[in-house]
Amino acid sequence: MNELILRKYAKLAVCSGVNVQKGQLLIINASVFDHTFAEYCVEEAYKAGAGEVIVKWSDENISHMNYEYESVETLSNVPDWAVERVKDEHARKACYLSIDSSTPGLMSDIDPQKMKTSRMAYMKKMAPFMSYTMNNEGQWCIVALPNPKWAKKVFPDKSEEEAVKALWDAILYSVRVREDNDPVEEWQKHDDELLNHCNILNDYQFDYLHFKNNRGTDLKVNLVKNHIWVGGGCTTLDGVFFNPTMPT
Repeated sequence: MNELILRKYAKLAVCSGVNVQKGQLLIINASVFDHTFAEYCVEEAYKAGAGEVIVKWSDENISHMNYEYESVETLSNVPDWAVERVKDEHARKACYLSIDSSTPGLMSDIDPQKMKTSRMAYMKKMAPFMSYTMNNEGQWCIVALPNPKWAKKVFPDKSEEEAVKALWDAILYSVRVREDNDPVEEWQKHDDELLNHCNILNDYQFDYLHFKNNRGTDLKVNLVKNHIWVGGGCTTLDGVFFNPTMPT
């Protein structure tokens, strides 16, 4: 993928996705295989006024080996320093950008009970901090990048090179990134349209939704009084608008 497109995508992720604010701490979660794009995101974040950018690197192949060879006890050990790190990030009102290029099904040969036990231990230790993103106390965003294994799963009949290109095309189309446009501007229009649709639906305050089709579906779903339609971006408790997932 050419540099122009990657830089446009990075700017979109930073400015329209996580919408880093002046002086804010940005945490980027990225695979070591996506280092070039991550570097572009760091640069765009500083251009946007970020006070500090920290990149947390990962390697899914190493993660697989950890699950394969480590004991459940080791995997379930969440050190206090990891908890304190997250606590400090939240205290500093950090925002989070995750660059996802994981391979679907990579962990399918790992004992599911082993994974479940270790993940439950992590969630239990981190439970006090999960509301930060779940309740939109701070901005967060997830964007996708292709990798060869993922691409071949989506396009098994193509060569690896062709599959990666096809997946790139699909991702870029979905996030509105092209060589001849301003994706940040297009996402602003997209968010405005979604907000307008939500406002129209909220003004109607329907009693129920009625689903029918020619295969026999005839379903009425009652709606609660004063229900709220939402979609697209979110707003933090401090009033910062962001797009948590791209596409959305």
